[in-house]
Amino acid sequence: VYNASRKYIDEKIFIKKTNKYLILKDHSFLAIQGPLSSQVVSNFSNEINNMFFMQIGSFIYNNHSIIISRTGYTGEDGFELSIPNEIVHEFINILMSFTNTLLCGLGSRDTLRLEAGLSLYGNELNEDLTPVEANLSWAISKSRFTTGGFNGFQTILNQSVNGTLQKRIGVKSKNKSILRSHMKIYNKSEKNIGKITSGGFSPTLNTSIAIAYIDKYFLKKSNKLYCLIRNNIEEIELTKLPFVKHNYRRLKHE
Repeated sequence: VYNASRKYIDEKIFIKKTNKYLILKDHSFLAIQGPLSSQVVSNFSNEINNMFFMQIGSFIYNNHSIIISRTGYTGEDGFELSIPNEIVHEFINILMSFTNTLLCGLGSRDTLRLEAGLSLYGNELNEDLTPVEANLSWAISKSRFTTGGFNGFQTILNQSVNGTLQKRIGVKSKNKSILRSHMKIYNKSEKNIGKITSGGFSPTLNTSIAIAYIDKYFLKKSNKLYCLIRNNIEEIELTKLPFVKHNYRRLKHE
């Protein structure tokens, strides 16, 4: 499932790369996330209890096939469902009849994504920022680095061998100021060494957090970082990612 902003670009690539495809245009995409998500989804299919993180399957509901994966870009255990449009309203109404479900929008989901330290296209990823720079090389199998043949292969191979000039990091506010995307980051000499790509308030940590890219050279020189917030230079705290521990249901060997 591609990012909506990349719909037409990605479809052209899929169509060019394979003649065996089916693009579902009459389906809705629904994410059910959180510690109780398995209890909710098991009301529709008991088979989901045998699923683990990143696994995909399907089940029949009201004579329709629903595609389901145990995924979700929130850092929490959860499921993503591709549901035929003709039954999606009925499906949601049943979901909302359960006492432990609430509707939420992309704002709350983006907050969870940020707390989990997950990259988002248009923020930490774009046509000038690669998976290597975003610490997403794990998503590319080792064999692909040998066979290649995918878009951006030469750039990604070069970066994986020679490294990158910038590093994706996590930062926290040291006061009540809210960190936002596009804010500039400085070193103690007030030299611009990076910028925030995603930022906001974390309800879980009760402070402002952000994902940023900074020049790796200056990261080694000093751990003191500063951010330009409303024309004021304020110190920010370097921290490890993720901000909040992931809660996926993984296979034990993982």
